[in-house]
Amino acid sequence: MLVWRVTLLLLCMVCFFSFAWALRAHFVSNRMSLFMRFTAVVGIVSASLQTMALFDIGSFEPIRSTCSALLYAASLATFWWTVSATRSRRLSVAFSVDQPTHLLQAGPYRYVRHPFYAAYSLFWIAGVVATPRWYLFPSITVMLVCYFCAARMEEAKFANSALSGVYESYRSQTGMFVPRLKSRRDAC
Repeated sequence: MLVWRVTLLLLCMVCFFSFAWALRAHFVSNRMSLFMRFTAVVGIVSASLQTMALFDIGSFEPIRSTCSALLYAASLATFWWTVSATRSRRLSVAFSVDQPTHLLQAGPYRYVRHPFYAAYSLFWIAGVVATPRWYLFPSITVMLVCYFCAARMEEAKFANSALSGVYESYRSQTGMFVPRLKSRRDAC
């Protein structure tokens, strides 16, 4: 169905170009590390495969397509909300070796410690939901592993900084990529 193909392709492209814009214009970077370069190259290849899969799919199932469109939209909403929250205190690009100078706990950071990586992950999941092609799984798995490794590296930087105590408290209350559900005991 042409409407689904155009909608999903448009959402896919808007997500990808938003992420590419942030890499160039939003994040602070003196020089991209080898790991960041690897992540960027795999991201370009993976996004190309996802776009090919959207062109290649013969028919679009309404439920699958709707779920995929909602995931793309959630990715975009999370991404731009996070950009808005970090506009005045921009973050360094992934895999940077600099020490953190501030801890964000407002906006999406109230719910997850790594909302940019959560947004990127929603994007990759949306592609697999729309087009369950076998060749998407390896590249998307590599992307998710890259985000996990980058997040762990950032958390290690906080643990070795002057913000370690504050970060540990924040970490105990906030999920890494998915909001932490409060237990009944916490709610009382």
